[in-house]
Amino acid sequence: MERRSSQRTNVDLKVKLVVGDLDHTGTVQNISDKGLAVKTSPTSTMIDYSQGKRIELMLHLHSNETINLDCRIAWSFKTPRSSIINEKIGSPVPQYSTMGLEIIDPPVKYLEFVKSLSDNS
Repeated sequence: MERRSSQRTNVDLKVKLVVGDLDHTGTVQNISDKGLAVKTSPTSTMIDYSQGKRIELMLHLHSNETINLDCRIAWSFKTPRSSIINEKIGSPVPQYSTMGLEIIDPPVKYLEFVKSLSDNS
């Protein structure tokens, strides 16, 4: 049974994520009017992407515009550090996270952007 109430559109958009004093980059994998799926860039820095946490997201559009979004982490998972080993140096590869984000009060500019994606697909 489908739990989503909004249509998702696959995309490849760069984002900046801010959690407290830490910022990180990533890529939006799919998008809807109420949320996004994001995969972070690999990092060796420990960043808390736990469910329910608030996160600021800066979405970089292909038009060189940026839309700031206030989000809540709906779900997340990390690649286990111990499961990926760089065989050349014998140490863990930096991990990445994949997460679903719920947008809190999506701005009109964002909603218009999402609508333009579905109109063009």
